[in-house]
Amino acid sequence: MAGEILPAMTKPVISTVVLNWNRSHLLEQTLQSYIETVSCPHELWIVDNYSTDNSRKVIEKFVNAHPKTKVIFLPENRGGEAYNEAIPHLSGNLVYLCENDQIHMPGWCEKTLHAFQTYRNLGQLSLHCPVPTDDEAWVSKPVKIRFVNGCLLYLLQDNVTTSSIIRRSLFQHGLRIINMPSNNKDIKLPDDGRISGAVKAMGLWVGYCDRYYVRNIGHESKEIESDPDYYQTNYKAKTDVGPAELKKRIELQKQLRNVQRKTMLFPREQAIGELSSQPVGGLDPRYWSMFDGRTLEVESLEFIHSLVRMLKPASALETGGWLGYTATAISLAITANGFGKLTSIEDDINAYAHLAERIKRLSLSNVQAKNDKSERFAAGEQYDFVLFNSVYEDPEEEFFHIIPFLNEGATLVFTGYRREMHQIKSLPKILERFGLLSGQFYDTPRGLYVGKYKPVEPPESRRTIFCMSSGRSGTAYLTSLLKGIPGLIALHEPEPKYQWQTLPLQQNPAHAEAFVRNHKQPWIKQLPDATYFEASHYMHKGFFEAWLNTGLVPDIIVMQRELRAIALSWYGLNVDFFANPQFVKQHMLHPEDTRELFLPLPDWKSYNNYQLCYWYALEQQKRAEHYAKQISKKGAKVFTTSLEGLSSGKDIQPLLVWLGVKTDKRGMEIIHNRSKQRINDKNQFKNAKRLESINEMDFDKLEAEVNKHHKSK
Repeated sequence: MAGEILPAMTKPVISTVVLNWNRSHLLEQTLQSYIETVSCPHELWIVDNYSTDNSRKVIEKFVNAHPKTKVIFLPENRGGEAYNEAIPHLSGNLVYLCENDQIHMPGWCEKTLHAFQTYRNLGQLSLHCPVPTDDEAWVSKPVKIRFVNGCLLYLLQDNVTTSSIIRRSLFQHGLRIINMPSNNKDIKLPDDGRISGAVKAMGLWVGYCDRYYVRNIGHESKEIESDPDYYQTNYKAKTDVGPAELKKRIELQKQLRNVQRKTMLFPREQAIGELSSQPVGGLDPRYWSMFDGRTLEVESLEFIHSLVRMLKPASALETGGWLGYTATAISLAITANGFGKLTSIEDDINAYAHLAERIKRLSLSNVQAKNDKSERFAAGEQYDFVLFNSVYEDPEEEFFHIIPFLNEGATLVFTGYRREMHQIKSLPKILERFGLLSGQFYDTPRGLYVGKYKPVEPPESRRTIFCMSSGRSGTAYLTSLLKGIPGLIALHEPEPKYQWQTLPLQQNPAHAEAFVRNHKQPWIKQLPDATYFEASHYMHKGFFEAWLNTGLVPDIIVMQRELRAIALSWYGLNVDFFANPQFVKQHMLHPEDTRELFLPLPDWKSYNNYQLCYWYALEQQKRAEHYAKQISKKGAKVFTTSLEGLSSGKDIQPLLVWLGVKTDKRGMEIIHNRSKQRINDKNQFKNAKRLESINEMDFDKLEAEVNKHHKSK
């Protein structure tokens, strides 16, 4: 249905239908601005809804100057449904429904084609922006940002106005314009919610542009107040926005138009109002400014620039470089300081390309961009200043990954990248309570925290601790409980990861020791002088022996869980030993695995996938028992716990005592609060059909068949 946008040059690319009902002074501007800015093959239709002003003269004058224009004069006002008169006759792949109050700006046509060519799932595009202009009496809309191939759009769950561009294929599949119910028979407004709803029902997106490519004059306060009777009548007919709400919006708009959107950091770029939805100190977010919904507010960019000017860091790091605005602000400050450098990390390849291009274009020689993930990059240097600005879903893990690269007293800035201030508060508060950070929050729409990093004293007994489990048994959960405890670095499957080495290990058993010596050990050695805890269910699949061969005898925590629960969890994740042995060998163990199996299963093909998941849980349990005995004989310590024991709180205090770490009342409160949270449930990966089939299984019988095979092992 998405189709191609660019047909043969003899055929229109965009078919535009301008719908008119009175307001001839706006219609004239709409038509003239359209014809002056349209830059691709097009056809133009005008449908007049039985206007009673001088619209007919305006239309006839325009047609005389542009005779290819097609016109339909209706004998009555049909409201938005009048669009349907022209729709069957259109030939462009894109249909532009244009009301008579849209003043077109240069570039709208190019933006339209770029958007529909880039996003094949885009069904409807508004030439407006989700944030009103400072002249509009309107409101911001909740959206999600998308950036591909240099094209920034905002996708939304709600609807855009009728004035929009829609793929003609949708009309060919039956889409038509319907009027909204109204308490005034003379006012017939198109049901724009129904239009966008139909687009989404066909599996396509509805989006806004990154800025206004038309002036939406019908929503501007000046126009509304110039013809109060017309607009009061219209707004009385609307079910969601009445005259009282319109008055409030006009009053706010009159205040917002005094806001200065320019910044000396980016003098050639015009900012728009901030997109966040939460008021700050009673102020509408649009009192702040932004370049896009992902980049920090303009005011925060200026603040960070001044902060770097004042602190003069020798080495700075930014996670989440995005489109390069923050990198530019920091770079300009470093340049003014006369020394220093910045590393900007961005994992999104589209954004990284834009970031790198900006650095090159502006000759920001003191900035190095890296296309990498902030939770796994290797810096190789220490930082005095870090801006945490990425969209990584686990900011705690990102922070603890970067700890080894922080100088004592480093300035750390946390931002609310998801546009809600409260979302950045939890991590800094936790770090403050554990004594790792001291600083201050600043009230902005997205939120800003500035603090100083303070390493804590390590425990008297510095240890290396590994966790053993069958997977799906709570290792991520355990790690979440331990993060931030003074003197303890707790990581869950950190880089460099074992999981990427399991397949090479199949061909060469010596690969495990080479990986441990050349990658894992150097990484751990550069960490702060504290107890190191790492949880990974890959550890005892060929790597534990490698650690022993290097001379390290670690302490271990064994995470237990009821075997059926583990097997069901893996089974629900659609693990298939028959159809996908490669996945099983990489992330689990397979009966044909070349690594030594404690419980070999030569007749494995006679079992079903649930039984094989159960066998795997048994195998991992056997391995954990074996290694626990082995290291106990060497004098290492073993602590055995379970998901249930930790989530109930029963095992938390004994575990902390075993770890040799101390935490105060506030720290214990944090840990107990964390223990109530679900971690790593992977619901998005579960197979619904398999979950339904569980009710039909005789687990006792299936498990007995596996247990019988190994009862003597």
